Amino acid sequence: MKKLYTFTVNKKEKLRIEEPQDDGNILVKFVDTSVPAKIVLKKPDRKEEEEYILVYDAEFSKALTSGIATYDMMRKAWLNSGGFEAEVDIEYLDNLYKKITKLSNEYQKLLVDKASDDELLKVESEIKTINQKIIDYREREQVFFSKTAESRAQKKTIVWCILNLIFLQKEIEGKTEYIPAFPGMNFEAKKNFYYDTIEENEDSFEEAIFTKAFYFVQAWITNTAMKEDDFKQLEEVIDDHLRGSAEKVKP
Repeated sequence: MKKLYTFTVNKKEKLRIEEPQDDGNILVKFVDTSVPAKIVLKKPDRKEEEEYILVYDAEFSKALTSGIATYDMMRKAWLNSGGFEAEVDIEYLDNLYKKITKLSNEYQKLLVDKASDDELLKVESEIKTINQKIIDYREREQVFFSKTAESRAQKKTIVWCILNLIFLQKEIEGKTEYIPAFPGMNFEAKKNFYYDTIEENEDSFEEAIFTKAFYFVQAWITNTAMKEDDFKQLEEVIDDHLRGSAEKVKP
């Protein structure tokens, strides 16, 4: 299997503990614990690429037929209503993408040139900061652009990629095995499994995988993350972001 990236998601498990007693018996306890599980984002083969492109095109056409506005139409409406402030906001995102592309190329050059750790850490820190700004912007942007034809098509495509390209990496009898994180014979079956799972338990392992994978797939589809280093740096930002979100919802 060709991989785009391997990341981890913590899985709740029962740890069996055996405690010898003075009378010679063994007291067995089961303690809740959190174990990091390896999750693989597969690089799609040609057939899978064709399938997710078809998913995007079909959803985009369906949205247009339903009378849903395109991104350009919404963007023009935003510019007309927001004026200079909206122009600045859009230019801000464009500049973020330019900066992260430039920094990513600079980071690769530093690796080739065997630069010092301090130089690498400086660029890593800058990339992390920009990745966080992009995530924050995208979440704000969702409020206005979430109902465009492109947004609907992209979201459907991301969901398709997660359900079909995410695998659990396990060691079974000394061999590395890749097991679909979302079982099912087709997209609808996989989607039903996912929704049935989170309906029973919103804090399920599958939901944790889906949430983290969403950021990776979105970054890959938008060409924000293409190489392993890109994903690695993005993962640090995602983990910080998810921890921050979890703290916000605490009572």
